[in-house]
Amino acid sequence: MATYKGIKGVKVQSKATDPTGSSATEGTVWYNTATSLLKYVGQGGGAWASAPAMNTARGGAGAGGAVTAAICAGGGGPAPTADEINTESYNGTAWTQTGNSLNQPRSYINQTGTATAALQFGGGQVMVESYNGSAWTDTGNNMNTARFGGASGGGPGGQTASVIGGGYTPSPATYSKLTETYNGSTWTEVADMNTAKTYMGWASGSPSTDALAFGGEPPGAGFTGETELWNGSAWTEVADLNTARREPGGFGTASPTAFCVSGNAPPAVTNVESFNGSTWTEVGDLATGRLVSACAGTPTAALACGGDVPPATNVVEEYTDPSYTIKTVTVS
Repeated sequence: MATYKGIKGVKVQSKATDPTGSSATEGTVWYNTATSLLKYVGQGGGAWASAPAMNTARGGAGAGGAVTAAICAGGGGPAPTADEINTESYNGTAWTQTGNSLNQPRSYINQTGTATAALQFGGGQVMVESYNGSAWTDTGNNMNTARFGGASGGGPGGQTASVIGGGYTPSPATYSKLTETYNGSTWTEVADMNTAKTYMGWASGSPSTDALAFGGEPPGAGFTGETELWNGSAWTEVADLNTARREPGGFGTASPTAFCVSGNAPPAVTNVESFNGSTWTEVGDLATGRLVSACAGTPTAALACGGDVPPATNVVEEYTDPSYTIKTVTVS
């Protein structure tokens, strides 16, 4: 029979206390002599909790930053409200209307960067706006093709390096697989996506050279679970979502961990899935299912802001996932 030493090359250590900090790495196994229990460090179990609501209900907005310093701008309010231009900032305890409005109202937005250095594009327009923490400015660096519902990447450095793929182009009206990259001054058309689609989700923290697009609506089909990975020069199809959907939110990075948040299956689902670079796994659900929620944060601490239930909502939920969890081995 195989033993732990035979597999790992070392014996299980005995410890009077459980390890903490850097010594508590995933996969560590030990025997706690104080409790007479065999323990190990396993993957943490993330969960969603209610967070302070935004002042304005909206779906399809742009978001960025961290759970203690975030912004949410634009988006569409409940009918018959038109697309929004206002911006709200979050300090970890409350949302505040900043008065720093977008130059153009838009929804189904792509946003990269941070809470104080953001880039906003898409939303059916070619105009690109940048944010410096106090005002939105038309950069004058227009996209080549207006579209909404595309998937993007750029992460914290998005103001100088972003990418957008796919979406729905209003003129001519068509599902697109066109991809454009941005270098801080110019948008350049590059390799197409494998499948034309709109209403996709994306990993909001991914850089422009390692982006992830998932779900969406291809022509002739209501929704898909297809996932594509961008490596800076080409898109590659990877593992499908477990639950096909359109209009999901997303956060994290293409590697090592991305999250697909809610979306329209239809109807709106609370289902959340995480991607480890090769497969999707269902994780903790949202309390409120919604479409096109604006997500910001990291794989261990993120926000899902607003969305369309329908109607549009101002509900915000916060995701937390400890870097490790100490678990006990049960022997039967």
